[in-house]
Amino acid sequence: MTLEEARGEPAAQLCDEFLQVLEAIGVHGEALPARHRRLVDCVEHMLAGGVEDGRCNAVVAELVAEKVPFVLFSYELACLRGAALKTAIDAGEVATIRAVQGAFDILEERCAGLYVDHYLPVLARRNHLRLAHIDGLSDKNLLVHFEAHLRWMQAVLAAVAGNNAAELPERDPTQCGFGRWLHSEGSLLIRDRSHRHEVAALHADLHGLLGELAASIGERRRNRHLYALLKRAELISLDLGNEIALINNIVIMSSYNKDPLTGLLSRRSLDKVLINQLEIARATELTFCVVMCDLDHFKVVNDTYGHLAGDEALRHFAELARARLRQSDLIFRHGGEEFLIVLPSSSREQGLGLAERMRADLVAAPLRHDGQEIALSASFGVLEVHPGSYPFIDAEVVRDILREADSRLYMAKNKGRNCVV
Repeated sequence: MTLEEARGEPAAQLCDEFLQVLEAIGVHGEALPARHRRLVDCVEHMLAGGVEDGRCNAVVAELVAEKVPFVLFSYELACLRGAALKTAIDAGEVATIRAVQGAFDILEERCAGLYVDHYLPVLARRNHLRLAHIDGLSDKNLLVHFEAHLRWMQAVLAAVAGNNAAELPERDPTQCGFGRWLHSEGSLLIRDRSHRHEVAALHADLHGLLGELAASIGERRRNRHLYALLKRAELISLDLGNEIALINNIVIMSSYNKDPLTGLLSRRSLDKVLINQLEIARATELTFCVVMCDLDHFKVVNDTYGHLAGDEALRHFAELARARLRQSDLIFRHGGEEFLIVLPSSSREQGLGLAERMRADLVAAPLRHDGQEIALSASFGVLEVHPGSYPFIDAEVVRDILREADSRLYMAKNKGRNCVV
């Protein structure tokens, strides 16, 4: 029996009983939300033979405005389906059971399609903003590959919005610029083979989604799957962009101006690197940490053991720090005995943990100079940077970040030095 054949007065009457049951038991132990009442109204309307009159659109518009995830909506709808089917089963009407099941199938697909329609322009705007952040960088280096994949995402969204699978972009991950780079120069730059394989797998997953997207475009019974694919494509795109940004930092560490004494990045390139990091963080929607650190009582070391010992102390700290850092972390000699570290894609907790390990490493490894052991320690100030906290990204923002990191370092020194704040 078809849904049309099963529609009629008994099914509509069933929805009245169903609503009464839901009001009695509630959903998740709470009173029935207004949007559930309207979903029940949609089902009742469909069972009674009504045509689409915008009721579902209004409910979904409310859900989108409230930022209710589709997965939560699907769960709530499944709860309603279960309660409706129980009511129908208790009534013992096979035709009604089929009608209820069919109505909920139609409703879920219809709502999934509306979610897709609402999500596409939102995703297109977010992708455009990410592209703008990368496009404005002065030194892109490997970030041209992130930019290319954001443009690739634009083409994907245009094909889905236009309901035309033929307009989908390149599917073969080995044929795009990043794929070719990854299997040639990238194999030399990314020393960790397992990391290189992870990046390649992530890149292949992103391109691999196009086959499933092509099968879902134009097939309205696959709206739920299409929505899930678009969400997954956005997440993988962000993950891949973050990986490309991390690899790009390896290029920065190897090619930017170096401090001649320590071999670390020099203060001269700090402003440019921090502005780029802020733009990348905006594009990938990930926080990063800035760690300011300073060797304690460095003047005493210079005065007691001589300036050569002071130079060795600076090199000693630089070597210990580099041993702790990832390839993608950036470390600068900020001036004198002060250093600055940029930790991409890191939370404050991760920054504090790394700084504490670096502090302990220095205490555990005194400097050996002219047959003597010189005990060293350092103080650390850790700042987590949320890219969305700054409406504009410019040199003044960089100065604000440096001032805040420096104030945290000052707090560490006031606490007695040899600590992390």
